[in-house]
Amino acid sequence: MTRLGKHQLGLLSGLGSPSMRLVVACKLSDSLERQGLLKSDHSGGFVGITPAGLRRLADELEAGRLAHLMPKYPDPAQEKA
Repeated sequence: MTRLGKHQLGLLSGLGSPSMRLVVACKLSDSLERQGLLKSDHSGGFVGITPAGLRRLADELEAGRLAHLMPKYPDPAQEKA
């Protein structure tokens, strides 16, 4: 499995819903499409995440490589101290 770059992970996470579509025309989406992680309709430049892309996104999340994209929530235990 090829390691995804920071920008590729950002694009995949932005498309983390099967109903989400994004208008793109760049090398970044092309490389993810070649890997089968995104699919485009080729008529208007819309891409969406594939089931393989969702699985890969889950793998990357579990591996801790999406921490920079996750929201930061305050620790309730520290707020009371």
